[in-house]
Amino acid sequence: MMSRPLAAAGFGALAAILISVYYLPSAAAVPLAVLLLVAAAVVFLARKRGKKKSAAAVLLLLTVGFALLRLVAQQQTVERLQRLIDESYHTVEGAVYDRYDGLYENVYTVELRVTRLDGVECRPFTVVCSNAERGEIGQVLRLCIKFEEHNKAYRMSWYAKGIYLRALQEQAGREEILGEGKGVMLSMARLRNRLGGRFMLLGRSTGDTAAAMVVGDRNRTDANIRSQFQQAGVSHILVVSGLHLSLVAAAVTAVCRRLFRRSGVVALCVALGVLAYMLLVGMTVSVVRAGVLTLLALAAPLLDRTADSYNSLGVALLLLLAFNPYAACDLGLLLSFAATLGVLCFGALDARHFRLAKIPFVGGILKNLGVALFAMLFTLPVLAWNGTTVSVGTLAANLLCVPLVFPVMVIGVLFLVTHLLTGSPQLLLTGRVLYFLLRLMEEIVRWVNRIFSHRLGVSGGIAVLVLCAAGAVIWICYHSRLRRWCALVGTAAFLLLCSVNIALNVGTVKIALVGGGINPPVIISQDRECVVLYRGARNNLEAVEDYILLNNLNRPQLVAQLSDNGTQETVRAVLGRLDVLVPEQPSYVSNVDCLDGVHLLFVKQKTGTLCYIEVNGYTVGVSAGPVDCPDYPACNVFLVGWSVPEGLRTDLLIRGAVEPDWLSVYPTTTVYTGEEPVLWLRPGRAWRVLNAEKA
Repeated sequence: MMSRPLAAAGFGALAAILISVYYLPSAAAVPLAVLLLVAAAVVFLARKRGKKKSAAAVLLLLTVGFALLRLVAQQQTVERLQRLIDESYHTVEGAVYDRYDGLYENVYTVELRVTRLDGVECRPFTVVCSNAERGEIGQVLRLCIKFEEHNKAYRMSWYAKGIYLRALQEQAGREEILGEGKGVMLSMARLRNRLGGRFMLLGRSTGDTAAAMVVGDRNRTDANIRSQFQQAGVSHILVVSGLHLSLVAAAVTAVCRRLFRRSGVVALCVALGVLAYMLLVGMTVSVVRAGVLTLLALAAPLLDRTADSYNSLGVALLLLLAFNPYAACDLGLLLSFAATLGVLCFGALDARHFRLAKIPFVGGILKNLGVALFAMLFTLPVLAWNGTTVSVGTLAANLLCVPLVFPVMVIGVLFLVTHLLTGSPQLLLTGRVLYFLLRLMEEIVRWVNRIFSHRLGVSGGIAVLVLCAAGAVIWICYHSRLRRWCALVGTAAFLLLCSVNIALNVGTVKIALVGGGINPPVIISQDRECVVLYRGARNNLEAVEDYILLNNLNRPQLVAQLSDNGTQETVRAVLGRLDVLVPEQPSYVSNVDCLDGVHLLFVKQKTGTLCYIEVNGYTVGVSAGPVDCPDYPACNVFLVGWSVPEGLRTDLLIRGAVEPDWLSVYPTTTVYTGEEPVLWLRPGRAWRVLNAEKA
């Protein structure tokens, strides 16, 4: 790696920021940065003449040191903005950069770039504001809002986007539209929104998919379609990334070579085309990464240099971290760079040893399979660290779907051109062909999900160690006389890991507390099916939707409303159903069977509801509101909410991020705490608690 100093510097800075954010106290960043800078000076002064390794070490130490100092500066910015969090309302003015659908009809959540605060110009900052009824992308609004802190479970995801505060408007519909915003990014956002709207002629879900793939307008993408693609391991198709940008560069190159003879002019035109497309689809992590690699590859021949993909990847990473160090906490960035690193490693192996392109008939298929396999293997440690899962059918889905991306993009551009020129409200030939290709892709994804229903779940430090050990074995095989067996050993290790994982997860029941509130909802899942026990206010619905999407679960098999707080219609509208609605009478008992071997007992007393979850020989309790339960049996585990049943007897308490006042009543009971803790129950009374620690 030291032979590629920029790559080492980029990934070293990434690792340093992750360790500092998640594992070190904030006060340790500055001393550590100073220590690294001093070490860089010592190495520089003690270097030997003609030694490139010393220069690479100095660059690595300097980069990591300055990355930590940049992180400290960004932390100070966050602390300055969080001083605005109080109970008072503020009048702000700013332009709308993005807009999402809210929990209610005709109510939206907007990303607002604030430039005026309480009538005074301020340093611009971005805030995500909910409860807005008006405001298109690019318009300047005046709102009366109250600043709030992000939910702990999703805080780092927002920080990675450079949004350090959220806000709630005092009353929906009180927005005042001041006009249209100015600037290149706002103009491109408006253009992206308008072009994405043209694809609605294809139908809601199909048009949403086309808009995401061609122009990067992902706000319209249906949650079910996004979940299906993510479950199959091909969600990268819906996000403009290196695959899409390389197709754009190839198309522009083919046209320019017919118009110009000089290679420099062709490279300049391709670079301008790539930059224009990057601005159109938005400067997301995957777009910046792919754009930097493409632009450096175009610039290298003009400077009589050879572009090194690993160093280019390091430069892209350094640019992203220099702009916002919290981008290192974005799961999308980690997966994007890990997958790209895997693809580059496979390309090097193929060029040196395999040479799959020379194999007749099946060479292209084997190469696509190798690219997908290496990308998946390199992302497994990231997924293990994040506690996420990967589909066993990812290879099949990529092999079948990726070849359709190029015709979809070409025909999508032709569709836009023809409809912009003709203004026809009807589907022309290009629209019908595009609709057929997109529907074919969606059916392939559904077919893969039906056949490969099991997922490879890797979580915790043990899984990371297993993956590192497998990588070490493959590396030893490659650098020894067993090089020919390298691919066979890697494939066998992957298949063994899949088999063990499937055997361990069949029939496993997971009970999760989702959201960061004091009364979090409960989701029971088993083999991709799930049941929702809803409690709390309306803002918990977003947490439920995110959990279902991120864990690739099907739509809820059953939804039970435990809190009688007027949110019933909203729950039914957002989750699509409401099966168990506890009635208003003061006493009520109901038994419900769901999933495989899961039994629910609902008990209402006073103004609260108690639910017993009986699964695999365990009894798990959850309540909403005050309940008196002296005559009911003790439970093994109780999921903590804002209230506690009178006379509760339990062996274990699991709570979310917010600690209720009553928890001190049980000083001798074991308590697990985490942002979104998950109780994992296997047949045979084996259990463990994920995403939580003993308090």
